[in-house]
Amino acid sequence: KVNIKAKYMLEADLGVLHFETMEWIVQSQFYCDELSILQELVGRKNNQNRIEFQVRQDIDLRINTMMERVSNSIIVELEQHEKYLTDLLMDDKSKAPMLVERYLGKLFSAGKKTDENKYREKHRLISEKVLALEKDFRHLKQEIYNFLSKKHPKQRHGFAE
Repeated sequence: KVNIKAKYMLEADLGVLHFETMEWIVQSQFYCDELSILQELVGRKNNQNRIEFQVRQDIDLRINTMMERVSNSIIVELEQHEKYLTDLLMDDKSKAPMLVERYLGKLFSAGKKTDENKYREKHRLISEKVLALEKDFRHLKQEIYNFLSKKHPKQRHGFAE
């Protein structure tokens, strides 16, 4: 399910898609920086009881998992995507077939699609990942803010103490 903006962007000029990819890279790097700061704040909160200690551990694990997802998966994929488009925009036909094979691998069947169509399809898939990341990031931040603002959590994972 692609939102209206994403659908419109997929029809845009390759330069616009390149710009969007660069924005996603910067945004993802910012998420990592923000998560590091939030993790430090969570670590500074004094534990008043066993539940609060467990909730803090849970949040810390979720932050680490999100940072891993962003830095080792999303950013790497975005940088590869950006490099592929840069090479495509340079219109170096001698490099394009090798890049398509190495970058896209077996994701697309050989033959009918052009390099540009392959890029647009890959961009759509990445767009879905970025949208999911944004949603998950907002949800995690909300949980962190709730934890930091409450004096004593009463439960962990929906289970009363």
